Amino acid sequence: MPDKTIKSYDPQTGAPIYEDGTRGAPRLSAAELEAIAAQAADASASPPEPEKTEAPAERDDTVPTLGEMIDTLNLLVPDYTSENMSAASPLPDAAVASSAALTAKAFYDARQSALEGGETQGAPQSAEMPAAAQSAATASPASSAQIPYSRRGYSAPRKSYAPAPPQPQEGGDFAPEDCAGFFTRFFAFLLDCLVAGIMALIVNGLLGLALGSALDEYVLFSIRLRGVISWLVSALYFVLLTGFTGMTAGKRLLRIKVLSADGAKAGWWSVIYRETIGRYLSSLLGIGYLVLAFDRRHRGFHDMLADTRVVLCR
Repeated sequence: MPDKTIKSYDPQTGAPIYEDGTRGAPRLSAAELEAIAAQAADASASPPEPEKTEAPAERDDTVPTLGEMIDTLNLLVPDYTSENMSAASPLPDAAVASSAALTAKAFYDARQSALEGGETQGAPQSAEMPAAAQSAATASPASSAQIPYSRRGYSAPRKSYAPAPPQPQEGGDFAPEDCAGFFTRFFAFLLDCLVAGIMALIVNGLLGLALGSALDEYVLFSIRLRGVISWLVSALYFVLLTGFTGMTAGKRLLRIKVLSADGAKAGWWSVIYRETIGRYLSSLLGIGYLVLAFDRRHRGFHDMLADTRVVLCR
């Protein structure tokens, strides 16, 4: 019998199947065939075993997720959205805002306390704050509750840029270094003379329209009415500004101020005496102003007579 090429085998008997379709002799005995048939019947009767899947790794509950941290922030910080915020609502306290910067373990504890109190994930508003957040919220500064909320932003209190004068020493007088020097007062006086001169020129021009040539008439000796009006305007400029604020325009620009020797505001009688008779005496030959350069506290004759000091404001 010539060799034949085996194409496959019969699954029941194990006999070879040749390419021409013929079969060979079975290779398995009857007992073996019965055992194979019994195994096939058992396999068809029993359900297939489910595939084994690996159990997910346990999550470390000590480290909260981003969603848990956001839920905890909703518990700690009240809702300050634009929908429910009015113009009179106070700012969130700084302590409440700082309590949001808790550690990861504190975030986890706050969420656990909210869940234990019967809070659901969708409505965390009724959960209790942790003790640390409650103590921080009650310890808020009083100043933050007084600042109103603005829809355009937080309104800050306006700063005062008024210069602050120094305080006198225990002896009842200012220190020499707190008093304005000769050149500082000289330039301030020049600026004041310029401003007072412009004001006098405006007043004389307006009165000249009404009185005409009467302004050029002599009032006393060689003093004309125009000169008297100019002196009155200058005197009012120095008296009113010094009496109300202690500063003329030149003094304010150079940050110096007229005060009494004890640091209080100069009285009206002292100011009037200083700016009228005192300045007239200081202007005689300029000696009363030159004394400023040599006096220990840089006082002129008008300062000595009125017992005033011109101090530096910082």
